[in-house]
Amino acid sequence: MAFKIIGIILVIALIAWVVAAFVFSFGAHPAPNMLGIGSAFEGNLQLPAEKIAKAFADARTKMLEVNAAGSHLKTASAIGAWLSFAATAGITLIIGFLGRPLPAPAGQPDTSGLSIPLTRTIGLLAAAAAVLTAFGSLAATKAEEHFKHADELRTMIVQSRKAVLDAKTADEAQAVLDDLALKMGR
Repeated sequence: MAFKIIGIILVIALIAWVVAAFVFSFGAHPAPNMLGIGSAFEGNLQLPAEKIAKAFADARTKMLEVNAAGSHLKTASAIGAWLSFAATAGITLIIGFLGRPLPAPAGQPDTSGLSIPLTRTIGLLAAAAAVLTAFGSLAATKAEEHFKHADELRTMIVQSRKAVLDAKTADEAQAVLDDLALKMGR
């Protein structure tokens, strides 16, 4: 009876931890910040300010999309990890509650084993745990790649902003904007 109470307490603790992890967003990765082109900016020679502002707004939108995708993957990774943990906990609980007790030292061993449906359930949970562990790991890796890419895009935007402001001609500024648009598409 004590083990059943401990098992129930552990399940309640697991549920509380999962809820807390999603409510408080442990390890959230906020979007990178960056300066705008500035409200006093009037354009660069023949390039109008609207064209430059639109190019940087599009680049910022792309950066935020990449960061948001990383956040979604990080959440998917956490869900996969928790579901994997729940599957392995389910296996443990099934064995703990329904497993056969050890025989007395002089008694006959119990060779009846678990029922076929329980054995299949354990196999299904074990397979789900393996797949979810792999999924969670891959999603976490991809999330970190997206976050790194968003940071690289931010750096590219900041450098392009400086290059546009420092450009001597409209052609130089347009080349910077074209390069930015090309790199943002990758």
